[in-house]
Amino acid sequence: MLVEKLRHIIVHKGGYSDDFKGLKGKIYSELKGMSTKNVHSYVDSYFMTHKGDKLIDLFEFPVEDGVGARVGAYHDSMIGFLRALVEYAQLIRESIELDEGMDF
Repeated sequence: MLVEKLRHIIVHKGGYSDDFKGLKGKIYSELKGMSTKNVHSYVDSYFMTHKGDKLIDLFEFPVEDGVGARVGAYHDSMIGFLRALVEYAQLIRESIELDEGMDF
């Protein structure tokens, strides 16, 4: 679901979210049972502030310990994003094959 939201923002809004709070609210509403803090933190990890707006940022970001100190390692959100994107594309392909009985 986040992949679809990111795709929409990239394609239609040049990578900038014009309603970041609303975006996080939409994602949270579709993930019943998860903590607000965890969902917001996860979504925040894919954005950076640029010229006062939130811009999608898929570069690696520093790992922090439990008190906010950096530990010298980095999360690579691009790998996770690309993996999710490929899985999303595979689901679409499988859906088309089932609907139309096509074989790719």
